[in-house]
Amino acid sequence: MRRIFALYVISAMGACALFPDLGGLSGDAGVDVDFVADASLDVTATDAALDVKLDAPSDVTIDSRLKNITFENGAIVDAILGVQAFNPPVVLEDAGALSGKFSVGTLQPAADASDLTTDFTQDFAAQNDLWVSMMVRVETPPAQVSRFVKFGSSVTTVEAFAAPDTNTTFLLRYKIRLTASGTTDKTIGDSLPQPIGQTVRIGFHIVQQTTPDAGDGIVQGYVALGTAPFGTAFTTSNQETMLGPNDQIVFGVSTPNFLSATFDNVRIDFGQMPEP
Repeated sequence: MRRIFALYVISAMGACALFPDLGGLSGDAGVDVDFVADASLDVTATDAALDVKLDAPSDVTIDSRLKNITFENGAIVDAILGVQAFNPPVVLEDAGALSGKFSVGTLQPAADASDLTTDFTQDFAAQNDLWVSMMVRVETPPAQVSRFVKFGSSVTTVEAFAAPDTNTTFLLRYKIRLTASGTTDKTIGDSLPQPIGQTVRIGFHIVQQTTPDAGDGIVQGYVALGTAPFGTAFTTSNQETMLGPNDQIVFGVSTPNFLSATFDNVRIDFGQMPEP
């Protein structure tokens, strides 16, 4: 959230009219008036014009947040803090929440289930410059490469996978999937090994190409432990043919390769990376 601060300059005569307690000031005198957080006034006579400075945030804000999925209302499907849909089996976690009171997790589908997906879906206003961060804890080592995040609903999708590494670590792998002329996968990059059973925060920056044939789309991947701030992107590709809107996120297990994982604090922004 960006906070707007304002600076107003008025004359000393005007100050006497606005603030009668300043009595005795002449038109040649100046007064500095600072608004502080508790809305009191710090008034000091000076030789300058009267400066009124808002040190506390004003009521006017610019919010880049498109969706804040924290599950803190205690429900998986929730118009404010939840998602709009999910494929069971999933669980609302309270004892092992990654942040706050609640998180959500995937559960192993029955072996004979016709649909092996166990995931969560949220649509949002389409963006050309999308920034997303989310918390995830991979609970057990993935046996196979498992997709657990997907952006985009058609033509081109950006996807994140957990790839096997060791019994205590996994690799975070970002891919682009193109479906315009048959399904093709392109790996953007792998992260350094990430710990199993610990919370990591992963980030995405996805920029659509400027024109249909420009080939200047951008995909960047970020990762950090816990609530640590992101550093430099672990992978960047800036010559991508990004088609179709960034208007949907699906997280959870969307492939036949099951992944036991817990999710929280899915923050979807435009123009800037969300805070932890």
